[in-house]
Amino acid sequence: MTNRSRLMMLTLLTLPLMFAGIWQVAVHGDVPNTTQPFVSTAVFTTTGTSVPLGGGVLALTSVFDTAKENGVVDGFTPHGSVTYTFFTNNACSGSGTSETARPLLNGLMPNSSPTGQLLAGQYSYQARYSGDGHYPPSTSECEPFVVLPRTFVSTVLFTNAFVSTGFEVPDLGSILSGTSIYDTTNVAALVPGKVPSGTVTYAFFNSIGCSGASSSSETVILTNGVVPNSTGTSPLAVGSYSYQASYSGDANYPPSTSACESFTVIPGGGAVGGESVSIDKLGLLAPYVGLASVVAASTYVGALFLRRVRKK
Repeated sequence: MTNRSRLMMLTLLTLPLMFAGIWQVAVHGDVPNTTQPFVSTAVFTTTGTSVPLGGGVLALTSVFDTAKENGVVDGFTPHGSVTYTFFTNNACSGSGTSETARPLLNGLMPNSSPTGQLLAGQYSYQARYSGDGHYPPSTSECEPFVVLPRTFVSTVLFTNAFVSTGFEVPDLGSILSGTSIYDTTNVAALVPGKVPSGTVTYAFFNSIGCSGASSSSETVILTNGVVPNSTGTSPLAVGSYSYQASYSGDANYPPSTSACESFTVIPGGGAVGGESVSIDKLGLLAPYVGLASVVAASTYVGALFLRRVRKK
């Protein structure tokens, strides 16, 4: 046998091994994505809203998890099953609650079952792929999210008639006629590492209970999670009023509306928090306001009394 014949025979014998090696690399070596797990997840509410990684939803919302494969090689459909595990913490730590493994259908991973209505707290999801003859087993990254109280926006009313910072007007409390007030709002930063952004709209009503259409509204923009105060009202006449604040929401926080905050404006010699106030009973203001406000209030009521005397 000549050298040329030996070379041809050796080539014919090694070609199948070479192709087998290429096949092995294509099916087993390059399938997993080197930049992320083979399996990735995304959480959605049952109404179809995407929940961002680490983001928040309102209490009593139901969510479910979804999973997909990364780096699938054309011509090699994934088989096997996916198992979802739900955790009542934001780190996928502990045993969690795992669903029964769900088989892939035409290479697609089925969704998890809905959670049912969730209470406020921190939660997370993780998915585990079983692997098959071509694709290795893989576990997704942990996907945390936060369930927020139904109302995480709170408001506090203040007068601005007496001192620069005013004093707090309790819900269903009363103030003297001619007083101007403003509203303040806090959007609780309950999502770890996420500062609320967006806008808050203050709605002012000429009624108790924020009923009917608002008589005026004002929208402010959050700065570093801080909500600017509303503009002060004009001096108010005797009547019933209320304020309510609505938060727009952002990528991590859902929209939310504060509780209604009602108050009454009564004639001079009025009440604070239900206590009658007169010139000789200003000491009753002490439980509600600081000393400086009491002194200012005394001056205000005294001036009101003097104006009445001059009219007689």
